[in-house]
Amino acid sequence: VVTKDMVTLEIDAVCYYRLENASLLLTTLTSISSAIQLLVQTTTKRLLAHRAFSELLLERKSISQEIKVIAAEGEKAASESLRMAAEILSSAPAAAQLRYLHALHSLAAEKPAAFILPLPLDPTNLVSSATRSPPGVNSNITDTTELRESVKDNKDSPML
Repeated sequence: VVTKDMVTLEIDAVCYYRLENASLLLTTLTSISSAIQLLVQTTTKRLLAHRAFSELLLERKSISQEIKVIAAEGEKAASESLRMAAEILSSAPAAAQLRYLHALHSLAAEKPAAFILPLPLDPTNLVSSATRSPPGVNSNITDTTELRESVKDNKDSPML
């Protein structure tokens, strides 16, 4: 980071974060760690580039408070965009599936040695479809039974 008086600083930062909605986050972001890293970098550059080096040394505590405020504003904006993305994805199931496939593709590209087992987006759909008999199964059984009964009634073959 270069300060207002052209002093170059090397800054070490630690960022703690908590995932509120992991499934939504995984479907909307391709690389969570790089997104957080970019957020921390831009926040520190935005805050420190407009100050002189001596000012930075004297006002470290107030700067840390400003960083917390900026981070909270960024978190609010990110949660708002995640909410909007969730609304869009919930209104279009095909878009949600495309996003899911894109996330699987990016996971496979990041870690090629990992074994990825794609699961259905809606596991309740899988259970209900497995327990429900396919359409027409009951009618096929009755049709076969009726066919067998009609064959029993016909003792003579039409070919004889």
